[in-house]
Amino acid sequence: MNLTLDKLFSEMGHDFSSMPLNEPIEVSGWEIRSYDFEKKKKCWRDITKIVRKSATASYDLSREDGTLLVRSSPLHKYQVRFFDSESSAWVEAIELAGQDEVFVMTDEGWLKCQVTRSDDMTDIADIEVDGTNCYYSNGVLSHNTLYGDPDTTPGGRAIPFHASTRIKLGAGQQIKDGDDVIGIHVSAKTIKNKVAPPFRKINFEIHFGVGIKEHEQVFDLLRKHGSETVDDKEILLGGTGGWKTISVTDTKTGEVVLEKKFRKNEFCDIMNDSKYSSYIDDLLERAMVKKFSLDDADIDVDSYEEMRSVSDEILIDNPED
Repeated sequence: MNLTLDKLFSEMGHDFSSMPLNEPIEVSGWEIRSYDFEKKKKCWRDITKIVRKSATASYDLSREDGTLLVRSSPLHKYQVRFFDSESSAWVEAIELAGQDEVFVMTDEGWLKCQVTRSDDMTDIADIEVDGTNCYYSNGVLSHNTLYGDPDTTPGGRAIPFHASTRIKLGAGQQIKDGDDVIGIHVSAKTIKNKVAPPFRKINFEIHFGVGIKEHEQVFDLLRKHGSETVDDKEILLGGTGGWKTISVTDTKTGEVVLEKKFRKNEFCDIMNDSKYSSYIDDLLERAMVKKFSLDDADIDVDSYEEMRSVSDEILIDNPED
């Protein structure tokens, strides 16, 4: 589900800054609460808990990180959970009489969070539930070594071994507008994937205060990929100057079926236009969906994490060897 606080409040026509602290309000069927979190005599007011009133499910959204938690009301189980680090998953529940259920963790990198009390105890660390998705973001540690990859992740081998997908993120060069830093280049590589071919890599940009401009990243990817022929139609996205073009040519007759010029920031409208969207989807599928081949796998043999993922897969496929 794609949902952000800004979008939610804009749809409600409500201003977050005017919310009363620790007092629930109702807006368009949503119950909204703002909580105080104290740690080392510091207080954060920038965390909001939003509960969608429904007979089947409720939706919890944290303003701080934009994480959406979907909870099934009959079972009182979280179907989607996000932990800021692997260590924050291992918590002890402390139930305070007459108060909300609180999960308290130590100061060494732990997270303190407060969860609305349900009728039954919610085991936040229980991920062995059908239909449950659990996400971890973990840091990378560097250790002294004379050979191999110096980077590794803390927290032991249990979560990396059982994880369905592991994505390694790396920071690249800064994006500048004059002397001002407005963003950063990011690389993402799947070092483990049980549901699709692993060792795929992609580069994208994150603009501060904006996020990822998806339509611009998709255009750059398809332009570099080149033309593709689908059902006797050659589809091409091009243009390195101010004007970009999309063209569809019949390979049998050489006739140009479709052609349009546009600016790069207008590509979002092109993607949503039914006249061009099917061709863009075909081109995107050819560029991104690939059959797995060991020859195409980008495995860094000097990377400890990638080689560990490969060894884990071998152990899973051949447990008796």
